Amino acid sequence: MAKPPIPQDVAPDVAPAPETTSDLQTQPPTAVLPATNHDTPPEVVLLLDPSVIDPGTAPNRTADAMDDEAMEALSLSVFLSKGNQQPIHVRLLEQAQDGYQYALISGARRLQACMRQHLQVRALVVDVTPEKALVERLIENHLREPLSPWELGQQLAHIKAQASSDLSMRKLASLIGINASQVQKALDIAALPREVVVAFSSPKDIRYADSKVLKDWIATSADAVIEKATQIKGQALPAKQVLEQLGQAAQNTHLK
Repeated sequence: MAKPPIPQDVAPDVAPAPETTSDLQTQPPTAVLPATNHDTPPEVVLLLDPSVIDPGTAPNRTADAMDDEAMEALSLSVFLSKGNQQPIHVRLLEQAQDGYQYALISGARRLQACMRQHLQVRALVVDVTPEKALVERLIENHLREPLSPWELGQQLAHIKAQASSDLSMRKLASLIGINASQVQKALDIAALPREVVVAFSSPKDIRYADSKVLKDWIATSADAVIEKATQIKGQALPAKQVLEQLGQAAQNTHLK
């Protein structure tokens, strides 16, 4: 099998990082390259020990996105070049919490790749509010590699719960470059019972086109659908078969 292509993720002029995690922890953040054309205060790129960056609890990609072929290729690229070329985005915490000095905005996979290789991570420190940081993470994530409907729905739901009232889902849809109907479908998928989501081999298997039928089945036959979903959990069925069995369970409820 051909090996996946190695992304060109790292610039050759990035300073090599220390070889061990203990070495990292003893070195303060080092300024590398001041960013240009930014509002005051200027944004700056630093080399940071990953341990001082809080990855946060906001929903991101599915867990398997940290172990797929693209992630392995990224990790190898970071190792070979001793760092990441494109900086992750972080914001400075007003007060250090649990040893964290910065909060991650975007770049979770690049951060994880540097952590695995015991390397410092190149990070752009930006001055944004926590709310705007959530929006920027969503936009950056989706533009870099489109999120699945479930991943998008999880992040939209989190932003909707945290954001002020003047940030509408329609505005978010425009920023991301999708239509408002996709936003609603993604939110409907994110609101599905956990038992239904884990019946699929991966939440990423749930399509926008599946949102309405799944929502309708839950609305009319929740107990039967959840019972069937629990029965088929772990069977690694194709998404089409999962939908067929859940639909049959919902239909049988009406026939009783």
